[in-house]
Amino acid sequence: MKVLPPPSSPGTRGTDLTTSRTPRTGGMAPAGGDPRGSSGGGGAFGSGRRDRAGGYADMFDPRGSKVQTSVVPPQPELKKSGNAWARNREADDEVEAKVKQVRSLLNKLTLEKFDKIYTQIKDIMKVVTKAREKKSAAMNEFVDKLEVISKQETIRPEDIGVVIGRAKRRMLGNIMFIGELFKKKLILEKIIHTECIQRLLTISKAKKEEDVIEALIQLVSTTGKLLSMNTKARPLMDNYFKDFALLSRDKEIPSRVRFLLKDLLDLRDAGWQGRRDDGAKTIAEIHADIEKEEKEKEAAAAASASSARSRDTRGFGGGRGGYGRDMRGPIPTSHHAVSMHIPSAARGGSGAGGAPAARNRLSAAWESVERKEAAAAATQMSADATTVKLRPGGLRPGGGGLRPGGRGRAAGSDAARPSASLLSNSFAQLAESAGGTMSLRPGGGGRGAAPKPAAPKPAPSTPSAPPGLSKDALKRKTKSILSEYLSIKDVKEALECVKEEVPSSNYTGFVQTAMRNVLELRVQEREVMLPLFEAFASGSVLPHSAFVDAFSDVVKMLDDLDIDDPKACEYVGKYLGRLAAVGAFAPKAAADAAAPADAGLGFLGSAVKEIENPALAVKLIIGVFANFKAALVAGAGGRAAVDDDAASAASMAAYTACGVDLEALAAAAPGGGGEKVLGGTLEKSGMGFLLPLRAAGADIAKRLRDGTPVADVQAWIEANVAATVRESSAFVRTLAAAALGTAVAPTLSAGERGLTADVVSEEARLLKDAAAPLLRPAVDGNVDAQVAVLLEAQAICYRARFPGAGTLTGPDGKPRSPLVRRLFDGLYDHDVIDEESANAWKDRDPGADDSGKTEALVQTNAWFEWLATAEEEDDK
Repeated sequence: MKVLPPPSSPGTRGTDLTTSRTPRTGGMAPAGGDPRGSSGGGGAFGSGRRDRAGGYADMFDPRGSKVQTSVVPPQPELKKSGNAWARNREADDEVEAKVKQVRSLLNKLTLEKFDKIYTQIKDIMKVVTKAREKKSAAMNEFVDKLEVISKQETIRPEDIGVVIGRAKRRMLGNIMFIGELFKKKLILEKIIHTECIQRLLTISKAKKEEDVIEALIQLVSTTGKLLSMNTKARPLMDNYFKDFALLSRDKEIPSRVRFLLKDLLDLRDAGWQGRRDDGAKTIAEIHADIEKEEKEKEAAAAASASSARSRDTRGFGGGRGGYGRDMRGPIPTSHHAVSMHIPSAARGGSGAGGAPAARNRLSAAWESVERKEAAAAATQMSADATTVKLRPGGLRPGGGGLRPGGRGRAAGSDAARPSASLLSNSFAQLAESAGGTMSLRPGGGGRGAAPKPAAPKPAPSTPSAPPGLSKDALKRKTKSILSEYLSIKDVKEALECVKEEVPSSNYTGFVQTAMRNVLELRVQEREVMLPLFEAFASGSVLPHSAFVDAFSDVVKMLDDLDIDDPKACEYVGKYLGRLAAVGAFAPKAAADAAAPADAGLGFLGSAVKEIENPALAVKLIIGVFANFKAALVAGAGGRAAVDDDAASAASMAAYTACGVDLEALAAAAPGGGGEKVLGGTLEKSGMGFLLPLRAAGADIAKRLRDGTPVADVQAWIEANVAATVRESSAFVRTLAAAALGTAVAPTLSAGERGLTADVVSEEARLLKDAAAPLLRPAVDGNVDAQVAVLLEAQAICYRARFPGAGTLTGPDGKPRSPLVRRLFDGLYDHDVIDEESANAWKDRDPGADDSGKTEALVQTNAWFEWLATAEEEDDK
């Protein structure tokens, strides 16, 4: 690109580039261009003429130079193909156009326009009917297709969606029909519970099928209101909705169905009242409702403003010179006790203002003074504060104004000296005066009224406690205190703020709100807040009951907190453990001990029952006691540090006292999730001593995996496990978990796809050489102990989801048995169990540890048939 000087104007020899500008018109026309020049420009940059080729033949820059640019060559015209798409207006379906028109009318439908739109739709339908007579083939194709699909035995892949949709609609219709039959009392409530809701709920939790969950929602929505009226069925309904809440948070379920579940939860919370029970309204009715609401708001605002103005214009006394609205001032409450003495001569006011008005203003002032006095009493004024006498008559000289002493009593008399009764409740002396009393009731003693006998002095009253803060005010106050601590890190200042600014009635709310604020902070800031909470617990400001009530509520909300913050459980456990170590939850005597046996954590036993996710509860409890032990060893809160053994013993005692069963919580978690959390978290935190049997089982399993001889393992058990413990079913169950877990470890590692004959042979060898010799002495002749072994075999298969044998066959060419059947075979062949214990397991009543019993019975049915045949042969 080349920059050329601009053309010279006629009569000039050159152009000064610093002062001249390109003219709007004229200039050098390009060769072959328009001789008229760039007349359409504008004189500035970009004013060049656009040529026919679509480019700019010339442009001028702001300094007046012409810029020569390349010209884009003309583009060839596009050729139309022979099969180019073009809209065939003749083929447009008239019926489709009418359908769009009907939809448009339905969008405009209101109660006022109903008749008009109904007539229009009827006219359109007449046109559609005529059009269908002319072009019925295309419209009826879909209907014919449905009829063909319903008659054919094999469904084509392209028809699957249609069939599924039709089946789903039919299923939902049947579910709704069942619900309506129950509402008409044609179906028993027991059938709705056991045969409908519970079955659908079981399938929903196990397989999480979208259609089944939607059918369950439809059924409960229809029948829930009647079912809830039965008080005996309320526990069942509560359990149903706990499961619904869990399903509504399950990410494996489509969001549409999860929102339907949340709508169902909201429906129950609203008392089974739908969102739209008012019916349709006309536009005029809607406008009337809005106008009514606006008028109510305006009336409320006007009443509030009027009340505020009337309070502002009220004063003390009345008439000329009175302490009225023109002379009103702040009543001193923060530094001086105020007592009001009104002589009888001044009952009706000192001027011509009129007694009734004066009494009304004085009555209003009395209410205001009472409120201010309550706040003044809370400041705990010192006994030597100055008593100020407030007399009517204004502030004029000699009129008994606002000054110490005044007329009526000598300044040196007893009344001039501050007394405890005046300081504690100064305004209680309002009726007292030097010469008599005045009545505050209407019609009582104006000017010239006869004096009445003095009323007896009321007894000194106790200072009233400061009123509690509202919920929003408490949130603001709590956030302010925590923010100040984060900025200056001054524990003493924060304690003083709590002592002075938080009423005792708000202590529990303060601790709870503070903990919620902590969980909204960054991780580093959460750690910084720990010493402050320990100071709260160690000091004398907040009682232990405030911590117990506050953290009990926090634990109950842990499911929701965990959704918002995955680290909430970790930090709630850390704060609970650390605060328990410094005595936050225990009474004073127990809290002062270096390693308290009772840490005051008994409330956890009931609080964790409110946690819907058992695995989350397991994680919380282990975190609490791991941090409790760590705080004892570190000497948290200025306490003396203890050694590891003492800390472990204190942790074990506190865990036992709180009444929480970790193994029961783990067993309650679906899919073995609680067991995984329990095992992994105990090992990671070093808190295995909380479950000594489990710790012993882990040690036994490790020795078996390492190939330790069975005799040496038995010697270790006798040396480390008490004889009374070894005889318990719980220890047998623990021993079976270690032994059978070692035997099936290769099988579970291989999986069904990787299962080979060698893996099955290794499983049988371990069962014969390691598990059976270890279990036989523990279960010899004890049916209950043998049943415990079978229960553990069932539990192992349940946690592994009952693995089969895949396509593996045995030596006889038949398919291999599933794992649970192989375990029953091996235990029976090696004399660990017998016929009596096997039948006892089969006939055992369902219990909490029977997860997977149904599947285990199905997979061992053939084995029990063989066992019955073998017993008959033995009898013969």
